[in-house]
Order: sequence, then C-alpha cells, then structure tokens
Amino acid sequence: MKKILVIASVVMIFFSGCNESKVVKTIEDTHIKKSFCKNPRPHICPMIYAPVCGKPTYKTYSNGCVACSDVRVDYYIKGACK
Repeated sequence: MKKILVIASVVMIFFSGCNESKVVKTIEDTHIKKSFCKNPRPHICPMIYAPVCGKPTYKTYSNGCVACSDVRVDYYIKGACK
C-alpha cells in the first residue's frame, strides 16, 4: 500500500508541471488581450493548434508556447496575424 501511495505521489508531482503557464501577465488594451512571455523560455511545447500572433515579430505561431519559445517574441495575442 505504501508503494502505491509513493508511486501515485511521484506521478502527480511529475505531471503537475505540465500545465504550468509560461505567461507572466495579461493586459486588456483596447479589447486585445496580450499574453507576455517569461523566462526561462519553453523548449518543449504541445502540438496543439490554437494560432497566436507573436509581437513584435508579427508572425503566426501554432500556439502560445511555440510563440514564447522564440526569443524575439515579447508577447502574443490570440488569433493569426493579419
């Protein structure tokens, strides 16, 4: 029973970091939600397609994690760049 409890605890601790956000803060600015990236930048991102527009690169990224992995991106907004 102790082994199962220890294994379950280790698994929970391991997976608890998976949903950690890499966004420092968001700002409502004229109805646009800006999500700012923080350091350290992510090296591994989920393969989820939720397009965002990275600023100041004005490049469309597949999701916020991928945008923040580019060191040129300070923040991103939801949706593809226009």
